[in-house]
Amino acid sequence: MALPQDLLTVAADLATIDPFRPRQAALRRALSTAYYALFRLLVDAAAAQMFHAALDRERFTGAAARTFTHAALRRAAEGAMRGGTARPEPARAILGAGQPSPDLYRVCKAFIDAQARREAADYDIAARFDRSDVLASLQEVQNAFAAWDRLRQTDEGARFLALLVLAPRARQG
Repeated sequence: MALPQDLLTVAADLATIDPFRPRQAALRRALSTAYYALFRLLVDAAAAQMFHAALDRERFTGAAARTFTHAALRRAAEGAMRGGTARPEPARAILGAGQPSPDLYRVCKAFIDAQARREAADYDIAARFDRSDVLASLQEVQNAFAAWDRLRQTDEGARFLALLVLAPRARQG
């Protein structure tokens, strides 16, 4: 988990680099980097789960990680956040129809929110960012890291990783 945590640390450094007048570029990069920290955390965990017994695990995990797309992970997170009949297939097939735990909900919501902020930071040139809002966003991602740390060793966490791997490859409808 070194790279994701390092990325989150860099995001915090960028958000606080200038104590008086933060540059918009630094705040934008902080938001973008925080998203990528959470993206890498989940992708690396899903890829590692796929190849946990492989002899050349690092090579396989790295290759598998490159197959994940941002849109597919967002759709999987959106599906995992729902419960009951509102949960779409294949999320219902993999996670069941129950409500997500608070930790899974937090991870998914933080991922979706961070992705939206990253898109604004990277593509909306008219957007202006405030350091306090950026720091709150970074805290949401940090909370998701803590929630994932609790979730990753559970059956629900393993099922969520399976969803990240399988949902983009499943036939929709």
